[in-house]
Amino acid sequence: MDKRGLTQMDIQRQTGIAQRTLSNFVTSDTHPSFATLVTLHARYGVSVDWLLGLDGPKETERIDRLLTAEGKLEKITKAME
Repeated sequence: MDKRGLTQMDIQRQTGIAQRTLSNFVTSDTHPSFATLVTLHARYGVSVDWLLGLDGPKETERIDRLLTAEGKLEKITKAME
């Protein structure tokens, strides 16, 4: 599952997070809960950005675009008030 050679079953045993939950998370069928993110971050020392797949340049650019669009929308909304 990662560079350390851990399997989903290893992580289940070490964290108590159900293997099905981990599988759904890995395949993007569901999003991890806050508690799951905190557990994985604390146990393995990985960033929440990494766990959510937001640590690459593409994702960072996408987030920047979303924040820019949100800022523009906020300005338009205020101007209409």
